[in-house]
Amino acid sequence: MWVPAVLPLKYTFYALVALALTLPFALRRFTKHPVLLSLGICALSSLPLLMIVGAIIDSYRYGEFHFDSYESLADSYVELPQDATNIALRKYASGHEVKFQTSKSTLEKWMSDLTAQRSEYSDATPFVLENLGNTKWFRNDFGPEWSCPSDVIFYRGWRSARGAGFDVWYSEDSETAFIAASYW
Repeated sequence: MWVPAVLPLKYTFYALVALALTLPFALRRFTKHPVLLSLGICALSSLPLLMIVGAIIDSYRYGEFHFDSYESLADSYVELPQDATNIALRKYASGHEVKFQTSKSTLEKWMSDLTAQRSEYSDATPFVLENLGNTKWFRNDFGPEWSCPSDVIFYRGWRSARGAGFDVWYSEDSETAFIAASYW
């Protein structure tokens, strides 16, 4: 839960240390206590600086990204079949949504391999094919930006005891897969 805040906190800390070390030299002509004044300025600017650094980092870390193939995707949180192409990734602090092209046989093999890898966990469960009956659930996971294919099928994925996990939607006609993942 605190993982997204670690990097902005680090950078803000380094910026405040640099400010606290350099500001007394700039303030020594204007006050008798430049160290105290610089510490006060650092204390008052810490929260706004953290928000600015966080916004800058988040603009690079989260959002919508596009990749031609799985090899060009360098993100350990995003798990996809090796032959995935035309990848559209939407990242958030608490998860991601991804849309990509792959064959059904490759997708099902990838899901079974993933299930085998996670078999050591006590709460590991295999992917289960379910019939949801309508596209309301698809819109809940992916929003209105990605349209739900008429032939979409749904695989309920693995869930940890804390709720993290993912579901897979697949359209055979367009060979398009959608993954909605959440992590804690």
